[in-house]
Amino acid sequence: MPLPGFERHVPGYPRYSYFGDADKGEHHLIIKGVTLEDDGEYQCQVGPTMTTGAIWAAANVTVMVAPASVIIVGHEPDSEVEVVVGSTIQLQCVVQDARPAPSVAWYRDGLLLDQGLQEDRIKSTSHPRLFSVVSRLSLKISTDDDGQQYSCRALHPTLRDARTSLVTSVTLSVLHPPGAPIITGYKTGEVLQAGDKRTLTCRVMGGNPRPWLTWYWHGWDTDNKGEKGSKRKTIMLKEKDVVRKGKKGKSVLVTHQMTASRAEDGVVYECRVTSNQLDEPLTTNISLTVHYAPARVMVTGSSAVAAGKPYSLTCSTSPANPPATLTWLIDGKRVKNEKTDETQAEGSGWITSSELTQYASRSLEVRQVKVQCEATHPTADSPITHTRLISITSKHYAQKYPLCVQRYINAIP
Repeated sequence: MPLPGFERHVPGYPRYSYFGDADKGEHHLIIKGVTLEDDGEYQCQVGPTMTTGAIWAAANVTVMVAPASVIIVGHEPDSEVEVVVGSTIQLQCVVQDARPAPSVAWYRDGLLLDQGLQEDRIKSTSHPRLFSVVSRLSLKISTDDDGQQYSCRALHPTLRDARTSLVTSVTLSVLHPPGAPIITGYKTGEVLQAGDKRTLTCRVMGGNPRPWLTWYWHGWDTDNKGEKGSKRKTIMLKEKDVVRKGKKGKSVLVTHQMTASRAEDGVVYECRVTSNQLDEPLTTNISLTVHYAPARVMVTGSSAVAAGKPYSLTCSTSPANPPATLTWLIDGKRVKNEKTDETQAEGSGWITSSELTQYASRSLEVRQVKVQCEATHPTADSPITHTRLISITSKHYAQKYPLCVQRYINAIP
């Protein structure tokens, strides 16, 4: 504080000066280049006269100092803070060296938080006229906090018109397990036709760190072995998963393109989710139902028979779903099936078989009978057929020309 004086200048205080018309009783104090040392009480005093005593008036000058810094204790600005879901944490923000004392506002993803969530304490600093504020924000961590930015903003009169704000932030990385996987694109029980194409999508919401999704195919190995050599096998499908962010948060998904066929009938597609936040993988699956026609039909049995004698044939289909229907035709005319069976094939589908017994005609010495087995199926546009020619010989002809008959029989498919 300058010493009292009656001069228009203040000796020893070059930044202090008076101005105003003294004849009019104007005595104003000007302080240039205000510093923190100028903070305090100032008095304007009028000395005593012969008739009056001394009078004075006082004014307090508060020198405002903007906060020097703002920090979240223990964390670098814009750093990521790893926390566990369900835990409680405290973020401590310190706004340092300001006058008057500063205050703090907390924000979550740009939205102002209720002040009731924070606890503030003003403390002195190494400078007797400066103050700092310590603000603690207590948080009960949920999965909704994952990826959220928490910001501490310094509030002070010197910052009201400032072009930039004094703020620091951290982003929470909440460790939590993913949700259960969901498969879309097909529902168990839905019937596919051979040749149908589908995109199977497995999606899982949440999870930090990022979970991994894998497709598994559980089916039958029929490669080059036929139905009798079939065995169950599991294949891990190599698919790339991707991360997407929507209104409900992050999700990870993996897709698989499949074409319906006999190899897909009855197989199980399993989506497996793994994460170091899970003790065991989470899984879900679908079981496919595919309708398909038999690939072939085959007639076996007699290829030659003596006139008047019975001959037997068997017609069998390759696997089909549902079972195929068999019809016999002799020389183009339908005949009644004597016996039809449906047996489940190894892997998937059903094999349909039918037996036919007929008597050879006596009317000619040698003739051929055209026997055709016809398989029809809901998914096939036309019947699948196989034809067998039966050679009918008379007893006299067979005895007279046995070598010719045998060669003829051998030539019949």
